[in-house]
Amino acid sequence: MLQIDKHAVVQNFLYIANYVKPAVSAAVVKSDAYGLGAEELSVELHKAGCQFFYAAYLDEGIKLRKCLGPDANIYVLHGLFPGCESDFYEYNLIPVIHDIAQLERWQNFAATQDRRLVTAIQIDTGMARCAIPYKDVPMLVERPELTRNIDITLVLSHLACSDEPDNPFNKQQLDRFNKLRSVLPNAPASLANSGGVFLGENYHFNMVRPGRALFGMTSVEGNNPMNNVVYLFARVCQIQQVVPGQTIGYSRTYRVKKTMKIATLTVGYADGYAWSLGNKGYVKIAGFRANIVGRISMDLVTVDVTHIPEQVLANTQWATLIGDDPHIDKLSIDAQTLSRELTVRLGSRPHRIYV
Repeated sequence: MLQIDKHAVVQNFLYIANYVKPAVSAAVVKSDAYGLGAEELSVELHKAGCQFFYAAYLDEGIKLRKCLGPDANIYVLHGLFPGCESDFYEYNLIPVIHDIAQLERWQNFAATQDRRLVTAIQIDTGMARCAIPYKDVPMLVERPELTRNIDITLVLSHLACSDEPDNPFNKQQLDRFNKLRSVLPNAPASLANSGGVFLGENYHFNMVRPGRALFGMTSVEGNNPMNNVVYLFARVCQIQQVVPGQTIGYSRTYRVKKTMKIATLTVGYADGYAWSLGNKGYVKIAGFRANIVGRISMDLVTVDVTHIPEQVLANTQWATLIGDDPHIDKLSIDAQTLSRELTVRLGSRPHRIYV
């Protein structure tokens, strides 16, 4: 069972919005809000005052428009694919342009309409992906015909190392962004993603674009200022005793050295739970830590419950796999991956409850 706390998402948004004033906070809800439900959570964010949303692709943007209504500003991060111009126009979506050819197509389409169209442009400051290259930025000034029927309402770039506050590349990108903006037409600007929010006000500009931070995930060391959003529970479906000499799970990767009690839980990698957590992750059962023993199966996980009192086990049906402990950020370290990769992999199999 996957439990998603809508109230916590709203509180995280309000925290960031207040933290970055006078800049505004958008909400990056691409990839189905990092696997947690873009439509459900975007509606709550919109009710809480969020006016700016980011999708990855056109189909995501259309879904957002249908659930948010006409007044939300919806950006499509990965640009304007050929033949999609009329769809952007019909659903009033803002393409984030990242090459001159896209800009030419949007300008040509705009010339056929009876109003000026808006766009955002992304310029490259160090990511080398989906952004107008450094050498091409001057064209935006040298060729005014590229924007004759277009209004550039936002200039943005993306930080490569905001997860690492002390990485000098953050400052290099900030300096490059300021330099490139100085040669462009004046427009609101955005540089900070979730990590960039906490790098200081110099990175905030007019808009910040948190994604994972809205959903309780952060790279900030020490206290995580974000409320936890994601809870994954699994039923305890069996408890059995094993003795020295036995092995547990596929490929016999765990060998029993002493008499143990093993609980089997109804979750596995088919539910998005990371296979790499075998023999090194842990869950919580009635507040007790229970280490994973053996490999993660497609539908099942085995954990050591030897130290948990019999009476507690007899009255406990559920284990916590993601929650306040283990938090998704801690789990990602054990799994040697990213917290947002874990959430996008959860998929549709676990029964979802929004609270």
